Order: sequence, then structure tokens, then C-alpha cells
Amino acid sequence: MERNANYALMGVISTALLIGLLVFIVLLAGNRFSHAFDEYNIIFQGPVRGLSQGAEVHFNGIKVGDVSKLY
Repeated sequence: MERNANYALMGVISTALLIGLLVFIVLLAGNRFSHAFDEYNIIFQGPVRGLSQGAEVHFNGIKVGDVSKLY
């Protein structure tokens, strides 16, 4: 082992780098942590069979939302 190694300084530097990495990851993925929703009002000309409140909405086979209200 080294005689003049400054272990406290190495620990502080390692901790600071780890905290910096965690902050970077949180900032990079910040948009995914927020749950922003868009609401769309869609008007159909005539009745739509099979549509009910709470039904899943799919776009290209991927679930993108739910039906919240029917008027």
C-alpha cells in the first residue's frame, strides 16, 4: 500500500463523481419522469359501435390511452 495516499480525498472525489453522474441521469431522463397528458376531443359523424367509456385507444397497435367520456 502507498504510504502517502490520501484516502479521504479519494473518497470525496469518488462521491462527487457519483452524485454528478446521478444528477446527469436524472436530467437526461427528466422528460420521462413527468407524466404530461394530452386530451383530445374527437367528434364522429354518426354512431360508433363498440366504443365505450374506459376502452383502450390504440395507434398502430400500441396503447396510447383510454376513452374518458362519451357524450
